[in-house]
Amino acid sequence: MDEKHVEARPEDILAASALCLEEKNRILHEWERDEIDLLRAADENMYGTESTDGHGDLLCRIKRAEDVLKATGTVHELVAVFKSADDLQEAMDDLWENGFAQHELSLLASEKAVREKLGRVYRRIEEAADDPDAPRTIFVSNESMGNAIGTAIGLPLYIAATTATGIVVASGGTLLAAILAAAAAGTGGAAIGAVLAGMISRHHAEYIREQIDLGGLLLWVHLRAPEMERKAADILARHAAVSVHAHEIQI
Repeated sequence: MDEKHVEARPEDILAASALCLEEKNRILHEWERDEIDLLRAADENMYGTESTDGHGDLLCRIKRAEDVLKATGTVHELVAVFKSADDLQEAMDDLWENGFAQHELSLLASEKAVREKLGRVYRRIEEAADDPDAPRTIFVSNESMGNAIGTAIGLPLYIAATTATGIVVASGGTLLAAILAAAAAGTGGAAIGAVLAGMISRHHAEYIREQIDLGGLLLWVHLRAPEMERKAADILARHAAVSVHAHEIQI
């Protein structure tokens, strides 16, 4: 068992009042993956004679805990739409300064990600606002985008940025082929960096335009405590948010 779970039980995760529902889900999911990897490795005799007794039962208990969360877990959120990226940026800065964490703030994912997950696209932003299946992505600030562009020559940073935003979801082999072709042709690193920086800027701009065309930039604010709702509502109102409303969705 992974060291981080030695003293814990799935039941302890369910009962942990300090953890929000998303955190409980994440911990249980990662724990389940670790147990599956361990059992698979044991089947392939990668652990030699090390015993895996009890891990099968533990995996079942983890799955039961996940089922409990799915059956009873709801997330209380505030939903808002912004007509401009600048208003959204200012609202996000304000939310961060007032105690909202980055993982508590999410945006609608790109049209391609929506199509891949749902097999369809939204025609208006209102269709996604209260849809529990709507694919989401994290917000990337202007500062983070500027840093990504400025350091695009560092490929790991570029990969991290595009993975986190969820904006560039389809470059795949095309991007890799472009990089390899440039390198094979003897193109300098600065030229490759410029290409990557241009791609980041272009895809980000396309994402913003795509969302605006739907009717605005959709923001979900997770409310981990009742008092957070009024605070978030006041912040959103200060920054020209529209269609602001609370909802609960099943996780």
